[in-house]
Amino acid sequence: HYLNRLEPLTLLSALAVSTRHIGLVGTLTTSYNSPYNVARRLASLDLISKGRAGWNVVTSGDAGTAGNYSRDEHYDYATRYGRAAEHVQVVQGLW
Repeated sequence: HYLNRLEPLTLLSALAVSTRHIGLVGTLTTSYNSPYNVARRLASLDLISKGRAGWNVVTSGDAGTAGNYSRDEHYDYATRYGRAAEHVQVVQGLW
């Protein structure tokens, strides 16, 4: 069940103040998150952790995931990965 799990970046932010050496990497999908919000969240974690933040970039292959983000459309493989490449470039530019 998905609701009994902690939200990753919130958990990583808590770990950032309790650790000093480990890298803190969160998984965020490019399929349903905006580049601005991803960059903002990761930049905040990076600041809190003094440069230890990282991003595990994924696309969402499960069509059922779209509903979790209030989306009706789930993109095909080629579209997802094309959009992901652009998404990563935008995030890097903002972060």
